[in-house]
Amino acid sequence: MSTQHPPPPGSDRLRQRIRAEIAAHGPIPFARFMERALYEPGLGYYTGPRTKIGKEGDFYTSLDVHPVFGRLIGAQVVEMSRALPEGPFTVVEMGAGKGLLAFDILRAVRDTAPALFARLRYAIVDISPDLMARQQRLLAEFSGCITWHSGLEELAPVRGVLLSNELVDSLPHHQVVMTAGGLREVFVAVAGERFVERLAPPSSPELAQTFEKRNLTLPEGYRTEINLAARRWMRLAAERLDAGYVLTIDYGYPATTLYRSDRRTGSFLCYHRHMVSEDPYARVGEQDMTAHVDFSALADAGMAAGLTLDGFTDQAHFLVGLGISTWMQQVLDRDGGDPENSDEFRSMRRLMDPLGMGKAFKVLVQRRGVPPQPLSGLQFRAFDVSDLTLPESPPESPP
Repeated sequence: MSTQHPPPPGSDRLRQRIRAEIAAHGPIPFARFMERALYEPGLGYYTGPRTKIGKEGDFYTSLDVHPVFGRLIGAQVVEMSRALPEGPFTVVEMGAGKGLLAFDILRAVRDTAPALFARLRYAIVDISPDLMARQQRLLAEFSGCITWHSGLEELAPVRGVLLSNELVDSLPHHQVVMTAGGLREVFVAVAGERFVERLAPPSSPELAQTFEKRNLTLPEGYRTEINLAARRWMRLAAERLDAGYVLTIDYGYPATTLYRSDRRTGSFLCYHRHMVSEDPYARVGEQDMTAHVDFSALADAGMAAGLTLDGFTDQAHFLVGLGISTWMQQVLDRDGGDPENSDEFRSMRRLMDPLGMGKAFKVLVQRRGVPPQPLSGLQFRAFDVSDLTLPESPPESPP
């Protein structure tokens, strides 16, 4: 199979570098192509200077919808800090975008928990110099408690919370296709000046094991994504956590839902100027690339690295547990009681939309070195933790 695409202007240097790698080493896994398209220093989508997030960018996040999202995450952080009542408490945000989540969390902690704010440390891990500069400008008033890092490896063991929001979906993933001859992986080759796709045996045994260990049988012609980088990221996060929590927010499903037999074309999408496409070769380095997260794989990787699975729910249930209904009622009362006359109320409602963000985004909470305790964000659960785990590896259940 092959797909051909004309080269667009503006991405020639990156395309040339990728073509040179293919010329030197042969076809590369799609994961490698995606890695370079998104993260090539200075030229990749996330490492270049373009505006990526918000109205002037390519896509929205929950943070662009309303600041109540970050304020409620801040409330959850305050609650989590009670498990570690003494000494510095560190929040590590991985992939901080424009810095809005950090800004809202820090405001929430400062305003509602001054004793925690006095011992709070906030570490941002990001690989984009452009985004770091934007974050530093926005967060100038909190500069005394924030540090910036290019990788988790730079951090000392963390006592606190490792947090990410819409990070994992954009980690480079492998693409695979089930054929009459078995599972094959998508590799990227070159034909003339164009990128083309070729199928070859998988580059890692982990790809086939993704389906084998859950007894999932894929029909012929089935194409999907497997994110081995996400599993490595979770293992590294677990290694960095001395005591506390890993809080992961993203869109995705448990494996049994993500790899359902009727999802024959996967979930891969590209975003450019709020337009959606399925063509990764059209704007190399100029568009976002994402796929739904396999939360079962994240749970497995975390447990294998010593984390306990605390809970799994969707964004709507998570925010309701943290009190968004009270915020929404206050806004509605202020604006006269008619939801259609309150832009702010409608923005909050969008975070809860069961046909959109409210159901699509999931929340995974894992912990290490702290006793189980009730967390408000998990009091209303859309899923049971058994939806994520293998029968032979049950999680410890919180009270």
